[in-house]
Amino acid sequence: MNEMSMPQVQKNSKDPHGEFTDSLTPKQIVAELR
Repeated sequence: MNEMSMPQVQKNSKDPHGEFTDSLTPKQIVAELR
């Protein structure tokens, strides 16, 4: 169900908490990946 709601988050977020990354901005997400 989450995949349909936010597929981008699951793809960009390596952390198990997809919602956590969804709240952050694209710049912050990039920092997390780095």
